[in-house]
Amino acid sequence: MPNGVVEVSKVEKEAAGKSRIGLIVAGALIVALVVSNVWVYTTLQTQVADLQGQVSSLNAAYLDYVASHSFTDSEYEGLNSTYNDYVDTHGHSDLEYEALEDERDAFKASKLNLLNLQSSDEWSFDAPYLHFYGEVWNVGADGAYDCRIHVTAYQGMVKAIDSWIGLGTIPGENKKSLDVDIDYEGTPLTAWNVSAEWVDESFH
Repeated sequence: MPNGVVEVSKVEKEAAGKSRIGLIVAGALIVALVVSNVWVYTTLQTQVADLQGQVSSLNAAYLDYVASHSFTDSEYEGLNSTYNDYVDTHGHSDLEYEALEDERDAFKASKLNLLNLQSSDEWSFDAPYLHFYGEVWNVGADGAYDCRIHVTAYQGMVKAIDSWIGLGTIPGENKKSLDVDIDYEGTPLTAWNVSAEWVDESFH
C-alpha cells in the first residue's frame, strides 16, 4: 500500500482512541453529577419533612392554647367587671397611703417592752435593795441602741432611788435578760416607777 494510505489509517485509529477516552471521562462526570444531585435532593427532602413536622407541631400547640384560653364576650365582660370591682374596693387616696406607710414604719421602728420585767422590794435592816429581774424585749423590727431603764423609787414623799440600768443594744425582735439589785437606805419603799429609753436605728 502507498505510504500516504498507511499514515491516514494510523491517524484515524489514534483519533478514535482519544474519542473513546473522552466519552468514558464524560460518562463518569455525568454519573458523579447525577449521584451528587440525588444526595442533595434527598437531604433537602428530609429537611423539608422535618420543617413540616415542626410546623404541624406548632399549629397543634397553637390550637390547644386557643382552645384552653379563649373566652366568650360575656366572659370577658365578667372578668372586666370583677377587675373594676377590685379596683374600686382596693383603691386608696394619697392620705390613706401615707397613713398606711406611717403605720408600717411605726411597726418596724424599735420599741422596748417591759411587760416581762419583774421587781420586788427586798427590805432588811442591814441592806435593803430593789430587785429587778426578767426580760426587756425590743418588739420592733429595727435595732434599739443605747438602751437603758430609768428607776425612781419613793419612801412616802421622799425619793429614795433615782438610777439608770444600762442595757446596751437590743436587736430587732429580740430580748435582753436582766437581774439587777439597786441598794437604798432607810424605810421600805412605798412606790417605784420604771421607764425605758433608747435610740432608734434611724438616728443612730
